[in-house]
Amino acid sequence: MARMRLGVVDVGSSTVHLLVVDVRPGGHPTPDSSRTVGLGR
Repeated sequence: MARMRLGVVDVGSSTVHLLVVDVRPGGHPTPDSSRTVGLGR
């Protein structure tokens, strides 16, 4: 079966975090990239 790429965005009070993972049916997610950005005033 084909793999999928999923992204999750977590918006907090002072940061935004983006996590991208590759997944296959029945398999464990494999992190592809992660980025955190601080929010300034």
